[in-house]
Amino acid sequence: MNNSTDSTAHPGEVLLILLGVIAALFLLVKGFFAFCRLLTGWSILTQRFPGTDAHGLGQKFRCRGYIAALGGKTNYTIQIASEGLFIRAFFARKEPILVPWSSLKSVSETDAGFLGDVVMLEVDYEKGMGFHIPKELLEAIRGNIPADRIEKPKSLGDVIDDRLHGRSN
Repeated sequence: MNNSTDSTAHPGEVLLILLGVIAALFLLVKGFFAFCRLLTGWSILTQRFPGTDAHGLGQKFRCRGYIAALGGKTNYTIQIASEGLFIRAFFARKEPILVPWSSLKSVSETDAGFLGDVVMLEVDYEKGMGFHIPKELLEAIRGNIPADRIEKPKSLGDVIDDRLHGRSN
Protein backbone atom coordinates (compact mmCIF):
# COMPACT_ATOMS: atom_id res chain seq x y z
CA MET A 1 0.00 0.00 0.00
CA ASN A 2 1.41 3.32 -1.03
CA ASN A 3 0.21 6.18 1.17
CA SER A 4 2.63 8.75 -0.06
CA THR A 5 1.36 12.29 -0.03
CA ASP A 6 3.67 13.83 -2.55
CA SER A 7 2.41 17.40 -2.96
CA THR A 8 5.14 18.66 -5.25
CA ALA A 9 3.95 19.79 -8.64
CA HIS A 10 5.50 18.39 -11.74
CA PRO A 11 7.43 20.88 -13.90
CA GLY A 12 4.92 20.43 -16.73
CA GLU A 13 2.04 21.44 -14.47
CA VAL A 14 3.88 24.52 -13.22
CA LEU A 15 4.67 25.56 -16.79
CA LEU A 16 1.05 25.04 -17.84
CA ILE A 17 -0.23 27.16 -14.92
CA LEU A 18 2.32 29.89 -15.65
CA LEU A 19 1.35 29.99 -19.33
CA GLY A 20 -2.33 30.18 -18.33
CA VAL A 21 -1.68 33.16 -16.02
CA ILE A 22 0.33 34.97 -18.71
CA ALA A 23 -2.40 34.36 -21.31
CA ALA A 24 -5.08 35.60 -18.90
CA LEU A 25 -3.12 38.80 -18.19
CA PHE A 26 -2.58 39.38 -21.90
CA LEU A 27 -6.30 38.96 -22.61
CA LEU A 28 -7.18 41.22 -19.70
CA VAL A 29 -4.97 44.04 -21.03
CA LYS A 30 -6.24 43.59 -24.59
CA GLY A 31 -9.82 43.62 -23.28
CA PHE A 32 -9.18 46.79 -21.29
CA PHE A 33 -7.77 48.57 -24.36
CA ALA A 34 -10.72 47.40 -26.48
CA PHE A 35 -13.11 48.65 -23.78
CA CYS A 36 -11.37 52.07 -23.77
CA ARG A 37 -11.66 52.29 -27.57
CA LEU A 38 -15.35 51.42 -27.36
CA LEU A 39 -16.05 53.82 -24.49
CA THR A 40 -14.31 56.77 -26.17
CA GLY A 41 -15.70 56.09 -29.63
CA TRP A 42 -12.14 55.86 -30.92
CA SER A 43 -13.18 53.94 -34.05
CA ILE A 44 -15.51 56.84 -34.95
CA LEU A 45 -12.64 59.26 -34.36
CA THR A 46 -10.33 57.25 -36.63
CA GLN A 47 -12.95 57.56 -39.37
CA ARG A 48 -13.47 61.29 -38.82
CA PHE A 49 -9.78 62.10 -38.28
CA PRO A 50 -7.87 59.30 -40.08
CA GLY A 51 -4.22 59.26 -39.07
CA THR A 52 -2.94 57.66 -42.24
CA ASP A 53 -1.73 60.71 -44.16
CA ALA A 54 0.48 62.56 -41.67
CA HIS A 55 3.60 64.17 -43.14
CA GLY A 56 6.60 65.82 -41.57
CA LEU A 57 6.10 64.48 -38.07
CA GLY A 58 8.01 66.49 -35.51
CA GLN A 59 8.80 66.24 -31.83
CA LYS A 60 6.65 64.03 -29.60
CA PHE A 61 4.82 65.59 -26.67
CA ARG A 62 3.27 63.52 -23.91
CA CYS A 63 0.06 64.90 -22.51
CA ARG A 64 -3.19 64.07 -20.75
CA GLY A 65 -6.61 64.54 -22.25
CA TYR A 66 -10.20 63.46 -22.40
CA ILE A 67 -12.43 62.12 -25.15
CA ALA A 68 -16.19 61.64 -24.99
CA ALA A 69 -17.48 59.49 -22.14
CA LEU A 70 -14.18 58.24 -20.75
CA GLY A 71 -14.39 59.47 -17.18
CA GLY A 72 -11.07 60.91 -16.14
CA LYS A 73 -8.06 61.71 -18.20
CA THR A 74 -5.89 59.37 -20.21
CA ASN A 75 -2.41 59.58 -21.73
CA TYR A 76 -1.70 60.62 -25.28
CA THR A 77 1.28 61.37 -27.46
CA ILE A 78 0.94 64.32 -29.82
CA GLN A 79 3.23 65.10 -32.73
CA ILE A 80 3.02 68.09 -35.02
CA ALA A 81 2.44 67.21 -38.67
CA SER A 82 2.19 69.62 -41.57
CA GLU A 83 -1.58 68.87 -41.74
CA GLY A 84 -2.37 69.12 -38.01
CA LEU A 85 -1.83 67.20 -34.79
CA PHE A 86 -1.00 63.49 -34.97
CA ILE A 87 -2.41 61.90 -31.81
CA ARG A 88 -1.87 58.41 -30.38
CA ALA A 89 -3.83 57.19 -27.37
CA PHE A 90 -2.16 54.76 -24.99
CA PHE A 91 -5.06 52.34 -25.55
CA ALA A 92 -4.95 52.57 -29.37
CA ARG A 93 -1.29 52.93 -30.31
CA LYS A 94 -1.80 51.31 -33.71
CA GLU A 95 -4.80 53.52 -34.55
CA PRO A 96 -3.65 57.16 -34.46
CA ILE A 97 -5.77 60.13 -35.46
CA LEU A 98 -4.79 63.28 -37.32
CA VAL A 99 -6.70 66.35 -36.17
CA PRO A 100 -6.41 69.02 -38.89
CA TRP A 101 -5.50 72.57 -37.90
CA SER A 102 -8.99 73.70 -38.93
CA SER A 103 -10.55 71.41 -36.29
CA LEU A 104 -8.74 73.03 -33.37
CA LYS A 105 -11.48 75.00 -31.66
CA SER A 106 -9.57 76.90 -28.99
CA VAL A 107 -6.40 77.08 -26.95
CA SER A 108 -6.49 78.54 -23.46
CA GLU A 109 -3.67 79.14 -21.03
CA THR A 110 -4.01 79.47 -17.28
CA ASP A 111 -1.33 80.71 -14.92
CA ALA A 112 -1.75 78.41 -11.93
CA GLY A 113 0.81 80.23 -9.81
CA PHE A 114 3.38 77.98 -8.18
CA LEU A 115 1.79 74.98 -9.97
CA GLY A 116 2.93 76.36 -13.33
CA ASP A 117 1.02 77.07 -16.51
CA VAL A 118 -1.85 74.89 -17.71
CA VAL A 119 -2.58 74.93 -21.44
CA MET A 120 -5.85 73.40 -22.67
CA LEU A 121 -6.41 72.56 -26.34
CA GLU A 122 -10.05 71.96 -27.36
CA VAL A 123 -10.90 70.06 -30.54
CA ASP A 124 -14.07 70.76 -32.53
CA TYR A 125 -15.77 67.44 -31.85
CA GLU A 126 -19.41 67.23 -30.82
CA LYS A 127 -18.80 64.67 -28.06
CA GLY A 128 -15.99 66.68 -26.49
CA MET A 129 -12.26 66.26 -26.84
CA GLY A 130 -9.49 68.24 -25.21
CA PHE A 131 -5.88 67.93 -24.11
CA HIS A 132 -3.74 69.46 -21.41
CA ILE A 133 -0.66 70.18 -23.46
CA PRO A 134 2.87 71.29 -22.55
CA LYS A 135 3.59 74.96 -23.12
CA GLU A 136 6.26 73.98 -25.66
CA LEU A 137 3.53 72.45 -27.83
CA LEU A 138 1.50 75.67 -27.60
CA GLU A 139 4.47 77.61 -28.91
CA ALA A 140 4.91 75.10 -31.74
CA ILE A 141 1.26 75.24 -32.91
CA ARG A 142 0.74 78.98 -32.46
CA GLY A 143 1.60 79.73 -36.09
CA ASN A 144 -0.76 77.07 -37.44
CA ILE A 145 -4.07 78.23 -36.00
CA PRO A 146 -5.81 81.61 -36.28
CA ALA A 147 -5.01 84.06 -33.49
CA ASP A 148 -8.71 84.41 -32.55
CA ARG A 149 -8.72 80.77 -31.40
CA ILE A 150 -5.96 81.43 -28.89
CA GLU A 151 -7.41 82.95 -25.74
CA LYS A 152 -5.51 85.45 -23.62
CA PRO A 153 -3.77 83.85 -20.65
CA LYS A 154 -5.84 83.91 -17.45
CA SER A 155 -4.96 83.56 -13.82
CA LEU A 156 -6.29 80.62 -11.85
CA GLY A 157 -8.43 83.07 -9.83
CA ASP A 158 -10.07 84.37 -13.03
CA VAL A 159 -10.83 80.82 -14.20
CA ILE A 160 -12.43 79.92 -10.85
CA ASP A 161 -14.44 83.16 -10.87
CA ASP A 162 -15.67 82.46 -14.41
CA ARG A 163 -16.78 78.94 -13.44
CA LEU A 164 -18.56 80.18 -10.30
CA HIS A 165 -20.47 82.77 -12.33
CA GLY A 166 -21.28 80.44 -15.23
CA ARG A 167 -19.03 82.13 -17.77
CA SER A 168 -17.30 79.81 -20.22
CA ASN A 169 -14.59 82.22 -21.34
